[in-house]
Amino acid sequence: MKKTILFCLLAVLCLQGFAKKPKAAPKQVYLMGVGISLNDSTLYITPIQSLSDVTLEPKTGFLENRTFYSLQLKNHMEAAGIQNAICATLFDTDEKALNKKLAKITQRRNKKNIARIVYIHENEFSYKPYTVASEADEDVAE
Repeated sequence: MKKTILFCLLAVLCLQGFAKKPKAAPKQVYLMGVGISLNDSTLYITPIQSLSDVTLEPKTGFLENRTFYSLQLKNHMEAAGIQNAICATLFDTDEKALNKKLAKITQRRNKKNIARIVYIHENEFSYKPYTVASEADEDVAE
């Protein structure tokens, strides 16, 4: 009898793991991009931008499809003639926290004095929200 109850309990727990998890509701997220060109040690920084229809992964809190946002910056930099740049997109739901990250990055670069910092203006580059259609457009652009 105990084995049957234990088996049923384990079966229920295993099936719960396969149950469809609810998707997180879209949130407002603040993004900024950082790109570095290793050819000339130049650090490129975008301004902090706000996107409202962005979802975060429920368990980790990471930005869903975050590589897509970094790819947008990389494509912009390549179009501007900056080849082989390494790009990253930083995000946070709190703009002040992202400002602190920006200050930390610029302070670290200024302290080491190894890189020139170039700020990309918002009218030159802005992030676009992720959609399935926009991912297909990015694949075609490559």
